[in-house]
Amino acid sequence: MVPVTLKKADIILAIVIVAVAAVFVAGRSLGLDTDQGAAGARKVVIEVNSKHFRTVPFSQVTGVMTVNVPAGRGHTVVVEIAGDGRARVSDSDCPDKVCVRTGWIERPGEAIVCLPNRVVVRIQGGPQDPGPTLDGIAY
Repeated sequence: MVPVTLKKADIILAIVIVAVAAVFVAGRSLGLDTDQGAAGARKVVIEVNSKHFRTVPFSQVTGVMTVNVPAGRGHTVVVEIAGDGRARVSDSDCPDKVCVRTGWIERPGEAIVCLPNRVVVRIQGGPQDPGPTLDGIAY
């Protein structure tokens, strides 16, 4: 077995990597996540084909707002945004309709994806997501 010798530059690089990782971990634990917006206001972000289409803050919605999302090639996805902080895909011309059957989303980090039409609807901002909730028990 060949002994490994570390050079001074290797040790400095390792220290820098550990320090950068510690800064990121500390920032996320303190809630300094930049994805949440300046005021942490909850909002719906709609993307089409990996490009930003529209952002709608829940504070600007009264009742239910309908957004028709042109998904390309003549396809359309209809997104409903409720003023009480929920969003859903109410209609899509995709064949399997998984996005429609997903139902309402309301917590930051939740998303609806219409894969055939390449549309993503996400909730961003607000308090940190407390993590997954228990939805079943396996023995």
